[in-house]
Amino acid sequence: MTIANLDRVVEFQPMLSGDFQVLLQSGTQLRMSRTYRRRIRDLFGNSI
Repeated sequence: MTIANLDRVVEFQPMLSGDFQVLLQSGTQLRMSRTYRRRIRDLFGNSI
């Protein structure tokens, strides 16, 4: 499991599998499973 500071998230990019690629300000790319999609959508709205 990876923990990221949401203040550093630049973009969520959907992947074909339903997961997301998370781009951080530093350029680091992380993978977020679809399991967390609902929680993140609650925080960021339907923009992801």
